[in-house]
This record gives sequence, C-alpha cells and structure tokens, in this order.
Amino acid sequence: MNTTTKTHQHRALFAQKATSAAGNVLFLILIAVALFAALSYAVTQSSRSSGDGGLDKDKAKLAASDLLQYAVSIEQAVNRMQVVGRVPEHGLDFSAGSNIKNTANTACTTNYCKVFHPDGGGAVARLTDEKYLDTTSPMYISSPSNARMPEVRVVSVPQVGSEADDLILFIPSLKAEICYIINEKMGILPYGTTPPQDIYGDTDLYQGNLTAFPSVTGQIDPAPMAGKRSFCIGHTNTNTIFIHVLMAR
Repeated sequence: MNTTTKTHQHRALFAQKATSAAGNVLFLILIAVALFAALSYAVTQSSRSSGDGGLDKDKAKLAASDLLQYAVSIEQAVNRMQVVGRVPEHGLDFSAGSNIKNTANTACTTNYCKVFHPDGGGAVARLTDEKYLDTTSPMYISSPSNARMPEVRVVSVPQVGSEADDLILFIPSLKAEICYIINEKMGILPYGTTPPQDIYGDTDLYQGNLTAFPSVTGQIDPAPMAGKRSFCIGHTNTNTIFIHVLMAR
C-alpha cells in the first residue's frame, strides 16, 4: 500500500470519527433540551398547585397539621391559665397587636391573664400563612391583612360541653383542600366534600370590658359538626372557616 492510499484512509477514518463525535454531541444537546423542558414543566406545575388553584393533598396535610397544632397550643394555654392560674372564663385577654383580630379585655389588668404573654399563657400569636389562604374569598379580596388574622370568638357548638356558649378559635378564608383534610381527619366528611355553611346567628369577638362570659345567639348547626372540637365550615364572606373549641362550657 503506497503512501497516498494510506493518507486517504486516515482522512476517511478521521472524517468518520468526527461525524460520529458530532452526532454524539447533537444527541447530548437534545437530551439536555428535553430535560430542561421537563424541569420547566415541573416547576410550572408546582407553582400552579401552590397558587389560587389550591394545594396538592400532601401540602394540604402539612398545612392542616400545622393549624391543628397551633389551635391546640392556644387551647392548652387557656386550660393551664384556668386550672393553675385560676383566671376566670371572662378574665382572659387575647390581644396580640396585629397578629390577631381581638383587642384587649380591659378587665384583665396584669400580664398574668394575657394568653399571648410569657407571664400569662405563654402562647404565641401568629398570622395565618399566606400560602394557606383562599385568595378568591370575598374577605381576602376586600382585605388580605384581615384574612390573615385569626380571631377568638364566642359561639355555641352543639354537644361540646353543655348548651352554653363556647370559646372558639376562628381562622377564616383557608384553601378548600386544607378544610377537606381537617374534616376528613376529624371523621366529619370525606375528602373533597365542600363544608356546609353551618353557622347561624351572631358570634362575638371575645374582647371589651368583660365582667361575665359573653352571651350570643350564634350557633353551629348540629349536623354534621355536633360533638366535634375541630372542623371547617363554609361561609359566604370567607368561603371557609376553621373552628377549634378553646373552652367548652
């Protein structure tokens, strides 16, 4: 084989390898483009699931657990203040600045009877996480800051304690999926069932100059919430309300 022939063969082999390498590079580029597209889609879907479209079930479970734990922490503080501190049922103060809707109970004149003070109940007041809120509710549309404020109210919850009015934590405008989880967890309604609008009459904020426990006309309809201390209901102004009994009377 002469030198000219060998040179042609080397060139042909080099060209073949170069073509093969170029093909491999193009293949890797196409894979990278496909992976980027898949990642972009996943991020978009995740963003949509955490927006006004609602929460996926796993995130809703975490949110529901967080809210239930928060409610129980306040209930425990109230119970401790009554049992250990002998604070009367009308003597509690739930004021906590802009972290809760309630203003002061002027009958409470020391930190000892303040639920959210270290020298009192030691509970921590906090705004509802923005991610938990239903931004389509009339309350949120009117005032997002008000929608984030929990409230402590007085209302009668049937078959919890006596027929007397009860003290409740009231958290409005939650995403529907969170309420689905809460009602499912409490054995009230299957997941995906819209909470009924079960609150009638007036409820009052627990605040003012209280010389006795407030008396109201508001009550929760007996079915299906009767005997439950934690549940979600529907409402025209807030779409949903999470209620937890802090003090059964």
